[in-house]
Amino acid sequence: MTGIKWTDRTHNCVHGCSIASEGCANCYALTLTYYLEHGGDPRRPNAPTPFAGQNLTYLASDGAPRWTGRVIPAMHRIDDPISVKSPLLWFANSMYDFFHENMAEQWIDQILDVYRRAHWHQFQILTKRSERLLKLDSSIDWPENVWMGVSVENDRWVGRVDHLRQTGAKVKFLSLEPLIGSVPSLDLTGIDWIIVGGESGPSYRPMKVEWVEEIAEKCEASGSALFVKQDSAKRDAVKGRFKHYPHLWQQKHFPIPSADNDQLRTFYRETKGVAKLMQFHADVQDVLDNLSE
Repeated sequence: MTGIKWTDRTHNCVHGCSIASEGCANCYALTLTYYLEHGGDPRRPNAPTPFAGQNLTYLASDGAPRWTGRVIPAMHRIDDPISVKSPLLWFANSMYDFFHENMAEQWIDQILDVYRRAHWHQFQILTKRSERLLKLDSSIDWPENVWMGVSVENDRWVGRVDHLRQTGAKVKFLSLEPLIGSVPSLDLTGIDWIIVGGESGPSYRPMKVEWVEEIAEKCEASGSALFVKQDSAKRDAVKGRFKHYPHLWQQKHFPIPSADNDQLRTFYRETKGVAKLMQFHADVQDVLDNLSE
Protein backbone atom coordinates (compact mmCIF):
# COMPACT_ATOMS: atom_id res chain seq x y z
CA MET A 1 0.00 0.00 0.00
CA THR A 2 1.05 3.63 -0.24
CA GLY A 3 0.49 7.05 1.30
CA ILE A 4 0.40 8.71 -2.13
CA LYS A 5 -3.03 10.33 -2.18
CA TRP A 6 -3.84 9.92 -5.85
CA THR A 7 -3.34 6.16 -6.05
CA ASP A 8 -3.97 2.96 -4.07
CA ARG A 9 -0.79 0.91 -4.43
CA THR A 10 2.64 1.05 -6.02
CA HIS A 11 4.23 -1.55 -8.28
CA ASN A 12 8.02 -1.28 -8.47
CA CYS A 13 9.47 -4.24 -10.34
CA VAL A 14 12.58 -2.31 -11.42
CA HIS A 15 15.26 -0.74 -9.20
CA GLY A 16 17.56 2.20 -9.90
CA CYS A 17 17.43 5.57 -11.63
CA SER A 18 19.41 8.78 -12.23
CA ILE A 19 18.90 12.54 -12.18
CA ALA A 20 16.92 13.88 -15.16
CA SER A 21 16.32 17.53 -14.25
CA GLU A 22 16.10 19.98 -11.36
CA GLY A 23 12.88 18.41 -10.09
CA CYS A 24 15.00 15.42 -9.01
CA ALA A 25 17.18 17.44 -6.63
CA ASN A 26 15.50 16.14 -3.44
CA CYS A 27 14.44 12.73 -4.74
CA TYR A 28 12.86 10.57 -2.03
CA ALA A 29 13.44 7.44 -4.13
CA LEU A 30 17.19 8.06 -4.09
CA THR A 31 17.32 8.35 -0.30
CA LEU A 32 15.12 5.29 0.21
CA THR A 33 17.06 3.20 -2.31
CA TYR A 34 20.33 4.16 -0.62
CA TYR A 35 18.99 2.98 2.76
CA LEU A 36 17.69 -0.25 1.21
CA GLU A 37 21.09 -0.88 -0.34
CA HIS A 38 23.51 0.35 2.32
CA GLY A 39 21.50 1.00 5.47
CA GLY A 40 22.59 4.18 7.15
CA ASP A 41 19.40 5.33 8.85
CA PRO A 42 20.54 6.04 12.44
CA ARG A 43 16.99 5.47 13.67
CA ARG A 44 17.03 1.90 12.32
CA PRO A 45 20.55 0.50 12.81
CA ASN A 46 19.37 -3.09 12.33
CA ALA A 47 17.11 -2.45 9.35
CA PRO A 48 17.37 -4.96 6.48
CA THR A 49 19.14 -3.99 3.27
CA PRO A 50 17.34 -5.96 0.52
CA PHE A 51 19.16 -4.05 -2.25
CA ALA A 52 22.62 -4.81 -0.84
CA GLY A 53 25.27 -5.32 -3.51
CA GLN A 54 23.14 -4.06 -6.41
CA ASN A 55 25.35 -1.01 -7.08
CA LEU A 56 22.39 1.36 -7.46
CA THR A 57 23.66 4.18 -5.24
CA TYR A 58 26.79 5.45 -3.54
CA LEU A 59 27.75 8.11 -1.00
CA ALA A 60 29.35 11.17 -2.62
CA SER A 61 32.17 13.23 -1.10
CA ASP A 62 29.65 15.75 0.23
CA GLY A 63 28.02 13.02 2.30
CA ALA A 64 24.87 12.80 0.16
CA PRO A 65 23.71 9.69 -1.72
CA ARG A 66 23.91 9.60 -5.52
CA TRP A 67 22.54 7.30 -8.20
CA THR A 68 25.02 5.21 -10.17
CA GLY A 69 22.64 5.14 -13.14
CA ARG A 70 22.33 1.37 -12.98
CA VAL A 71 18.81 0.03 -13.56
CA ILE A 72 17.98 -3.61 -12.86
CA PRO A 73 14.75 -5.65 -13.04
CA ALA A 74 13.09 -7.28 -10.05
CA MET A 75 10.94 -9.55 -12.14
CA HIS A 76 9.85 -11.67 -9.19
CA ARG A 77 7.51 -8.73 -8.46
CA ILE A 78 6.18 -8.24 -11.97
CA ASP A 79 3.02 -10.34 -11.52
CA ASP A 80 2.01 -8.81 -8.16
CA PRO A 81 -1.04 -6.94 -9.53
CA ILE A 82 -2.51 -10.12 -11.02
CA SER A 83 -2.81 -11.68 -7.57
CA VAL A 84 -4.88 -8.72 -6.30
CA LYS A 85 -8.46 -9.27 -7.45
CA SER A 86 -10.15 -6.08 -6.18
CA PRO A 87 -9.87 -3.25 -8.75
CA LEU A 88 -7.31 -0.66 -7.67
CA LEU A 89 -5.27 2.24 -8.98
CA TRP A 90 -1.58 1.30 -9.19
CA PHE A 91 1.26 3.80 -9.53
CA ALA A 92 3.60 1.71 -11.65
CA ASN A 93 6.93 3.33 -10.87
CA SER A 94 7.24 5.38 -7.71
CA MET A 95 10.93 4.37 -7.35
CA TYR A 96 12.24 4.56 -10.92
CA ASP A 97 11.59 6.14 -14.32
CA PHE A 98 9.64 3.85 -16.66
CA PHE A 99 11.42 5.20 -19.75
CA HIS A 100 14.88 5.59 -18.26
CA GLU A 101 17.60 5.29 -20.89
CA ASN A 102 18.84 2.07 -19.25
CA MET A 103 15.37 0.56 -19.05
CA ALA A 104 15.37 -2.29 -21.57
CA GLU A 105 12.54 -2.29 -24.12
CA GLN A 106 11.97 -5.94 -23.26
CA TRP A 107 11.19 -5.01 -19.65
CA ILE A 108 8.78 -2.29 -20.78
CA ASP A 109 6.93 -4.79 -22.99
CA GLN A 110 6.79 -7.41 -20.22
CA ILE A 111 5.42 -4.97 -17.65
CA LEU A 112 2.80 -3.58 -20.02
CA ASP A 113 1.74 -7.13 -20.85
CA VAL A 114 1.10 -7.76 -17.14
CA TYR A 115 -0.99 -4.59 -16.99
CA ARG A 116 -2.94 -5.72 -20.03
CA ARG A 117 -3.68 -9.07 -18.39
CA ALA A 118 -4.65 -7.36 -15.11
CA HIS A 119 -7.42 -5.52 -16.96
CA TRP A 120 -9.56 -4.93 -13.84
CA HIS A 121 -6.93 -2.50 -12.46
CA GLN A 122 -5.87 0.93 -13.68
CA PHE A 123 -2.11 1.62 -13.93
CA GLN A 124 -0.44 5.05 -13.76
CA ILE A 125 3.00 5.40 -15.36
CA LEU A 126 5.19 8.50 -15.03
CA THR A 127 8.37 9.59 -16.78
CA LYS A 128 10.65 12.58 -17.15
CA ARG A 129 12.22 10.93 -20.22
CA SER A 130 9.47 12.05 -22.59
CA GLU A 131 11.77 11.95 -25.63
CA ARG A 132 12.23 8.20 -25.21
CA LEU A 133 8.53 7.77 -24.48
CA LEU A 134 7.69 9.34 -27.84
CA LYS A 135 10.47 7.44 -29.62
CA LEU A 136 9.10 4.08 -28.43
CA ASP A 137 5.43 5.01 -28.76
CA SER A 138 4.98 3.56 -32.24
CA SER A 139 6.15 0.15 -31.03
CA ILE A 140 3.90 0.12 -27.95
CA ASP A 141 0.48 -1.53 -27.96
CA TRP A 142 -1.01 0.65 -25.23
CA PRO A 143 -3.31 -1.24 -22.86
CA GLU A 144 -6.70 0.39 -22.34
CA ASN A 145 -6.16 0.50 -18.58
CA VAL A 146 -2.82 2.34 -18.62
CA TRP A 147 -2.59 6.07 -17.87
CA MET A 148 0.59 7.65 -19.21
CA GLY A 149 1.99 10.77 -17.57
CA VAL A 150 5.00 13.07 -17.63
CA SER A 151 6.49 15.12 -14.80
CA VAL A 152 6.91 18.87 -15.28
CA GLU A 153 8.43 20.97 -12.50
CA ASN A 154 8.63 24.38 -14.20
CA ASP A 155 8.17 26.07 -17.56
CA ARG A 156 11.54 24.85 -18.81
CA TRP A 157 10.15 21.34 -19.19
CA VAL A 158 6.67 21.91 -20.68
CA GLY A 159 7.97 20.33 -23.90
CA ARG A 160 7.47 16.99 -22.20
CA VAL A 161 3.72 17.60 -22.49
CA ASP A 162 4.00 17.94 -26.28
CA HIS A 163 5.75 14.57 -26.42
CA LEU A 164 3.04 12.95 -24.27
CA ARG A 165 0.28 14.47 -26.37
CA GLN A 166 1.58 12.66 -29.46
CA THR A 167 1.45 9.19 -27.89
CA GLY A 168 -1.32 6.63 -28.23
CA ALA A 169 -1.91 6.28 -24.48
CA LYS A 170 -5.60 6.10 -23.57
CA VAL A 171 -5.41 8.48 -20.60
CA LYS A 172 -2.78 11.22 -20.48
CA PHE A 173 -1.85 13.03 -17.27
CA LEU A 174 0.71 15.40 -15.81
CA SER A 175 2.49 15.40 -12.47
CA LEU A 176 3.40 19.02 -11.74
CA GLU A 177 5.25 17.95 -8.62
CA PRO A 178 7.38 19.21 -7.12
CA LEU A 179 6.16 22.46 -8.64
CA ILE A 180 9.18 24.74 -8.27
CA GLY A 181 8.25 27.38 -10.85
CA SER A 182 5.33 28.78 -12.79
CA VAL A 183 4.23 27.10 -16.03
CA PRO A 184 2.76 29.90 -18.18
CA SER A 185 3.51 27.99 -21.40
CA LEU A 186 1.54 24.93 -20.29
CA ASP A 187 -0.95 23.73 -22.94
CA LEU A 188 -3.49 21.23 -21.60
CA THR A 189 -5.00 20.27 -24.95
CA GLY A 190 -5.62 16.53 -24.90
CA ILE A 191 -4.54 16.15 -21.25
CA ASP A 192 -7.05 14.38 -19.02
CA TRP A 193 -5.67 14.88 -15.53
CA ILE A 194 -3.25 17.16 -13.71
CA ILE A 195 -1.64 16.49 -10.32
CA VAL A 196 -0.12 19.54 -8.58
CA GLY A 197 2.02 19.39 -5.47
CA GLY A 198 4.61 21.35 -3.58
CA GLU A 199 7.88 19.86 -2.42
CA SER A 200 8.24 18.46 1.09
CA GLY A 201 11.22 17.71 3.30
CA PRO A 202 13.86 19.75 5.13
CA SER A 203 15.30 21.16 1.88
CA TYR A 204 11.97 21.89 0.20
CA ARG A 205 11.68 24.64 -2.40
CA PRO A 206 8.63 26.87 -1.81
CA MET A 207 5.70 26.80 -4.20
CA LYS A 208 3.69 29.95 -4.86
CA VAL A 209 -0.09 29.75 -4.64
CA GLU A 210 -0.30 31.92 -7.77
CA TRP A 211 1.31 29.12 -9.77
CA VAL A 212 -1.46 26.74 -8.69
CA GLU A 213 -4.15 29.34 -9.42
CA GLU A 214 -2.82 29.70 -12.95
CA ILE A 215 -2.93 25.92 -13.44
CA ALA A 216 -6.45 25.71 -12.00
CA GLU A 217 -7.64 28.32 -14.50
CA LYS A 218 -6.08 26.36 -17.35
CA CYS A 219 -7.79 23.17 -16.12
CA GLU A 220 -11.15 24.89 -15.99
CA ALA A 221 -10.69 26.18 -19.53
CA SER A 222 -9.56 22.82 -20.92
CA GLY A 223 -11.88 20.56 -18.94
CA SER A 224 -8.93 18.66 -17.46
CA ALA A 225 -9.40 17.18 -13.98
CA LEU A 226 -7.25 18.78 -11.27
CA PHE A 227 -5.85 17.06 -8.18
CA VAL A 228 -3.96 19.33 -5.74
CA LYS A 229 -1.86 16.97 -3.63
CA GLN A 230 -0.17 19.16 -1.04
CA ASP A 231 1.39 22.49 -0.20
CA SER A 232 5.16 22.89 0.00
CA ALA A 233 6.43 22.36 3.54
CA LYS A 234 9.02 20.62 5.70
CA ARG A 235 6.51 17.92 6.55
CA ASP A 236 4.84 15.76 3.93
CA ALA A 237 1.15 15.76 3.03
CA VAL A 238 0.03 19.01 4.59
CA LYS A 239 -2.83 21.23 3.48
CA GLY A 240 -0.92 24.34 4.52
CA ARG A 241 -2.01 27.56 2.88
CA PHE A 242 -4.69 25.81 0.85
CA LYS A 243 -7.06 25.88 3.82
CA HIS A 244 -7.41 29.56 2.92
CA TYR A 245 -7.92 28.75 -0.79
CA PRO A 246 -10.75 26.18 -0.80
CA HIS A 247 -11.30 26.64 -4.54
CA LEU A 248 -7.78 25.28 -5.10
CA TRP A 249 -7.86 22.44 -2.59
CA GLN A 250 -9.22 19.73 -4.89
CA GLN A 251 -8.49 16.11 -4.06
CA LYS A 252 -11.63 14.53 -5.46
CA HIS A 253 -11.00 14.96 -9.15
CA PHE A 254 -10.01 12.04 -11.37
CA PRO A 255 -10.17 11.70 -15.17
CA ILE A 256 -13.55 9.99 -15.53
CA PRO A 257 -14.67 9.91 -19.18
CA SER A 258 -18.24 10.83 -20.13
CA ALA A 259 -18.96 7.79 -22.32
CA ASP A 260 -20.98 5.17 -20.43
CA ASN A 261 -19.19 2.27 -22.14
CA ASP A 262 -15.69 3.58 -21.43
CA GLN A 263 -13.55 1.08 -19.51
CA LEU A 264 -12.36 3.72 -17.05
CA ARG A 265 -15.93 4.77 -16.24
CA THR A 266 -16.83 1.10 -15.76
CA PHE A 267 -13.90 0.79 -13.33
CA TYR A 268 -15.29 3.56 -11.12
CA ARG A 269 -18.89 2.40 -11.42
CA GLU A 270 -18.22 -1.23 -10.47
CA THR A 271 -15.78 -0.77 -7.61
CA LYS A 272 -15.97 0.77 -4.17
CA GLY A 273 -12.46 2.04 -4.84
CA VAL A 274 -10.66 5.31 -5.17
CA ALA A 275 -13.39 7.70 -6.31
CA LYS A 276 -15.70 7.05 -3.36
CA LEU A 277 -12.86 6.73 -0.87
CA MET A 278 -11.28 10.00 -1.92
CA GLN A 279 -14.66 11.73 -1.61
CA PHE A 280 -15.11 10.30 1.88
CA HIS A 281 -11.58 11.21 3.01
CA ALA A 282 -11.91 14.73 1.65
CA ASP A 283 -15.26 15.23 3.40
CA VAL A 284 -13.84 13.97 6.71
CA GLN A 285 -10.83 16.27 6.38
CA ASP A 286 -13.11 19.24 5.73
CA VAL A 287 -15.01 18.45 8.92
CA LEU A 288 -11.77 18.17 10.93
CA ASP A 289 -10.51 21.45 9.49
CA ASN A 290 -13.73 23.21 10.43
CA LEU A 291 -13.56 21.82 13.95
CA SER A 292 -9.93 22.96 14.37
CA GLU A 293 -10.82 26.45 13.23
